[in-house]
Amino acid sequence: MDDVAFSTKELALPNGLLPRRAELTIPALARSLVGRESEQHQLHTLLHDPACRLITLLGVGGVGKTHLALQVAHTLLAQAQYMHGVFFVALDAPLPSAIASERLAALIARSLGLAISESVPAADQVLDFLRERTLLLLFDDAEFLETGTDFVSLILAYAPEVKILATSRKRLGIAGETICIIDGLQYPLEQKDRPILEYSAVTLFAQLVHIQNPQIQITDQILADMSRICGLIDGLPLGIELAAGWASILSCSEIATELEQSLDLLTTDRPDLPARQRSLRVAFNSSWDLLVPTEQQALMQLALFHGSFSREAAEAVLHDPALTAGQRASLLNLLAGLINKSMIRREPAHTIGGPTRYRLPGVIRQYAAEQRSQQDTSQSSEQRHMQFCLGMLDRLTVQLRGPEQQVALARINADMADIRAAWRYAITTRDTARITRATPSLFHLYDMRSWFREGAEMFGLARRALATDHPEASTALALGCVLAREAWFTFYLGRIDEAARLFDQSVALLRAQEASAELIFPLNYQAAVMAYAGDYPRGLALAQEGLTVARTLKDQYGQAVACNILGQTAYDQGDDHAARTWSQQSLALEEQIGNRWSMAFSLVNLGKVAARTGGLVDARRLFRTSLDIRQQLGDIRGIAICLRYLADTAAALGELSDAADQYEQCYRLFGEIGDQWGMAESLRNLAQLAQALKEADVATRLLQEGLRLAITIQAKPQVIAILRILEQLMPNSDIDWQQALIQMATPTARVEPATPEVSQLLAWAANPATSAIRLDHALTVLRDRIAQSLAPVAITNSVPANNSNSAGLTARELEVLELVAQGLSDAQVAEALIVSRRTVTSHLSTIYSKFQVGSRTAAIRAARDSGLLKA
Repeated sequence: MDDVAFSTKELALPNGLLPRRAELTIPALARSLVGRESEQHQLHTLLHDPACRLITLLGVGGVGKTHLALQVAHTLLAQAQYMHGVFFVALDAPLPSAIASERLAALIARSLGLAISESVPAADQVLDFLRERTLLLLFDDAEFLETGTDFVSLILAYAPEVKILATSRKRLGIAGETICIIDGLQYPLEQKDRPILEYSAVTLFAQLVHIQNPQIQITDQILADMSRICGLIDGLPLGIELAAGWASILSCSEIATELEQSLDLLTTDRPDLPARQRSLRVAFNSSWDLLVPTEQQALMQLALFHGSFSREAAEAVLHDPALTAGQRASLLNLLAGLINKSMIRREPAHTIGGPTRYRLPGVIRQYAAEQRSQQDTSQSSEQRHMQFCLGMLDRLTVQLRGPEQQVALARINADMADIRAAWRYAITTRDTARITRATPSLFHLYDMRSWFREGAEMFGLARRALATDHPEASTALALGCVLAREAWFTFYLGRIDEAARLFDQSVALLRAQEASAELIFPLNYQAAVMAYAGDYPRGLALAQEGLTVARTLKDQYGQAVACNILGQTAYDQGDDHAARTWSQQSLALEEQIGNRWSMAFSLVNLGKVAARTGGLVDARRLFRTSLDIRQQLGDIRGIAICLRYLADTAAALGELSDAADQYEQCYRLFGEIGDQWGMAESLRNLAQLAQALKEADVATRLLQEGLRLAITIQAKPQVIAILRILEQLMPNSDIDWQQALIQMATPTARVEPATPEVSQLLAWAANPATSAIRLDHALTVLRDRIAQSLAPVAITNSVPANNSNSAGLTARELEVLELVAQGLSDAQVAEALIVSRRTVTSHLSTIYSKFQVGSRTAAIRAARDSGLLKA
């Protein structure tokens, strides 16, 4: 029983039956209940349902079952919902088996204030008393009813107007029992959908901390620490109360740090609390004692799971892989027992028909892990956990490269916390075979999700653990594979030279092992890096070799990647015919194997060629198709790339507002994933818009930041492109842009800060004094300037703006008008065209001006009269 004190109320019993004593002891709430609105509503609904006679409030110790039940009971008392009252029956120990019914009847009688005659069994007297009464019995700690459930069944059978609300750590297993599961209070997860203090766990913690330390000022950092604490203890009210008790001695940050190490902090010597509430460990000890030895052993092993897990995963960890039908049934009963005793939760299904998943609450997982460390020194469970997780990765490689990519990504996402743990365990045990087989899938996950930092970190961990002067064959193979993946993510993070060195080491190791299949990856991906760095001859040679090896091995995936890179490289060198040919080959291969993620790259490459050769309509269609794939797969970098090319198309058509919106979205998305190359390119594109609008200061500030990023990541082609624009913008600058261009264009030139000319450029780029405009202000000025400009301005010279209609509407303005005519709101139009709502409003204002009308309806009518829209 938690958070209660005792008060008294008069009790009058009908029909002339008087209890032995005139007063009834009723627990009163020591403090108000925080949160639990939905749980209260659920309980009230169930208690008003005539079909629900026995409701068990099920949850782990310390979750606040008693507090919630008492709050509901007090509400029912105040509303006089039960003619004869609500009665609290406290159970604090198991009932003796031989006299369980009599002992339980005596407890109920004492709660009722009913005098028991020694000449008649107490159970008979209580049943007779309850038979014609309308009341609610609240059994607290009903897990101790295990031997007294027969008497509870008798009450339900012979007292039809009596209802029972029980708080328990395990199901009672009585016919007609309705379960209401209660978890911890709500606390912020990674995605916060409301202010932190609106989460009930944090609200409670803040209230209790204020009691301990009234002078505390709640800052954003303290709120973040409070959220962290609430997450570490799963929002358990008892844990929150015990943790908050330290607020007068420790900071919230220190409390969180202590909790990460052990549950031992969650204790108090407060005399007003029952002994079982003075420590979370004591509360869990009593729950642990409810488990039979096989359940205890299983819980210790299942504590290896860091997140939710499937039945298949549980089977793999608890037993050897090949299970008989009997063993599977036994395991299912074991899981059921742990769920019934509140030690495991069944997770709600995220997809209809998807496999059931389970989870240990974090604090129970920590407790069970401590028990395992004390009782089980073998590592067989850890080994089985690693084998299952990495084996799953290995089996999903084909799906990740084929039509089931989305399904495979969702499967891996669900187990990601355990995959990380398994990968680290494989590294620690130097299980090179499993590292090698799991590497491709793990790479695809990080690449498709744009998790570049984690990818570099995880493959870097493996590389450092496996590195040795003279590795064995299996170690060399694993090392060569992880080196190449680390290199790719290192490149994405802007460290091109480091990436090139890692690729060189990978290729050397795999060549020495004659590992042709594994060699395809570093050949292809290093080719892409060389193209980005401007070393086209080497890039082409590597990609051609990768293609040759892939063809020899009939590896369609490897062939598609090589063709894709060859297409990109040809485009960068201005060879549109070769770019189109290679990209069509890659797309055909990708369609054969169903690799939609890779198709998105080929579609972009074909779109770039179409745009440069004048086919902007086709280009936009190709870019949008690619964007749709990227959005479905959640590929942030891919989304940003597509938006960039859609912006290029809009800019070429003079749709500057759309272009600026999409370039800025690119800049933000690239920044989110740490892709400095993409950030620099987006800034260069925005600067070109500013330059076209004769906003030299804005363009200069954007290029300044872009140049700094390009130098930081040593992206020579980018540096050269930026210098060319600066030469036009600032011909009289202290820097000789022409000379800088000549130096950078030299094949042997390196973009390193230590080089004198590069150092001078970096000093200029890093000095805001050379431009009086802040970066964020520069973007605002650019947007405002675009909004003021009604006349379309084409940014590229290859394709003029589309002004072929009599009203002078651009292609984008016609698109906006068509969507408006279909009845879409401004927000829906913005979503359809991937622009901001502000941009749609700007387009509509321009349309109204060109038609000389003042409303959407009038503009649609004018467009139809002009033949621009169908009637």
